[in-house]
Amino acid sequence: MAVMTKFILILSLVAVALASRHKTKNQELKAARHELVNAKKALESLTYSKEEQIYSINGYRAEDVEETINDVDDKCSSLECAPGKSCFIDNDGAPYCDCAEMCVEDDRDPFVRVCSTNNVTYPSQCELFRQKCVNPRDMDGEHLDYFGPCKMMERCNPIDLINFPERMRTWFLEVMRDLAERKEENGGLDDDEKRLEEESMDEDKPWRRPLHWKFFNMDVSPTDYHLSDEELLPMRAQLLPMEPCTDAFIAGCDTNDDDLISIIEWGKCMGLTEDEIQY
Repeated sequence: MAVMTKFILILSLVAVALASRHKTKNQELKAARHELVNAKKALESLTYSKEEQIYSINGYRAEDVEETINDVDDKCSSLECAPGKSCFIDNDGAPYCDCAEMCVEDDRDPFVRVCSTNNVTYPSQCELFRQKCVNPRDMDGEHLDYFGPCKMMERCNPIDLINFPERMRTWFLEVMRDLAERKEENGGLDDDEKRLEEESMDEDKPWRRPLHWKFFNMDVSPTDYHLSDEELLPMRAQLLPMEPCTDAFIAGCDTNDDDLISIIEWGKCMGLTEDEIQY
């Protein structure tokens, strides 16, 4: 029981970290704002860079910089860049994504460091993908493996694999209940999700709705009732350092070996009958 409690506590922190991923973009924009404010010094020393697109060499005024920063923020607010990339403004004033010049890490985040498939630890997911963007040829084939520093992974114990679905169901249930108590702007559930969480309390299998909730939160690119490796990666990368059976469990769910996990496969491998699965 103590092991299960520890598992749920750790994975609850994982879920909050996943819910807060949208903060990364805001951190990058703050870093860009700091960079732009310091650009005046670069202009004075004639060391121009991308700021030439934004600043006028003559007639520099602090209020002009603030207006420009706000304009950059406004234009970039509608453009979401992939990890390792930041939003820039081209000569025509249009936003575009390119390799980030720097990444902002939160040292308080225990999941900030990541291990790549080449067994290299990076200070953040952003930095891994920034390096891939800057050096695509040198890092071809290197991807995110799991969150946390690289370490010697334990072997998957057959008993742990058998009990894996129960641990996952308990995790989804506890995490959904925890997030239901948080404000939506702090990574909590929205009103519809809170309604599902409340309804789950009265069911014989209270974890059934949380299972669907987790599936549909991952099924986003595209939304097609199937989970690809890419869609599963955020969950897998968080679980793998603590759950050596993660890969074996995911592979076991893919009963037709098409490298996708359908909503039917997901439900069945978690312990639902087909008529209990919503799709």
